[in-house]
Amino acid sequence: MSAHSDRAVELFKQGFNCSQAVFAAFCDEFDMDEETALKVSAGLGGGVGRLREVCGTVTGASMVAGMLYGATDGNDHEKKALTYQKVQQIVDEFPDAKIIMASSVGTQGHLKEALKAGDKVQLIGFGTF
Repeated sequence: MSAHSDRAVELFKQGFNCSQAVFAAFCDEFDMDEETALKVSAGLGGGVGRLREVCGTVTGASMVAGMLYGATDGNDHEKKALTYQKVQQIVDEFPDAKIIMASSVGTQGHLKEALKAGDKVQLIGFGTF
């Protein structure tokens, strides 16, 4: 695993949600302090506010893509398209995890089992960025 993956797993094991773990693990890449990264991504855990919708791993990674590639000019269609492409690549890289990402990760207990099995570790170990 990469240093970012290791850090994401470490943060998750400290009790942070998936979105926080992923987003904060990459904060060194976009010059944001870890405390801010943890706060910004806090509401996206548990499938967005524990609604069990989109896994926090995906929302956290989407935020990383936005920080790395996102447009700061509303007319910059190239950066917008690139950001969407990166998010789509994140989801496409893990076809076996789509069910987990879409609905079944609602509790840390379930996610910790996935971590132990290696599934979530791979999911956190992004190769897209």
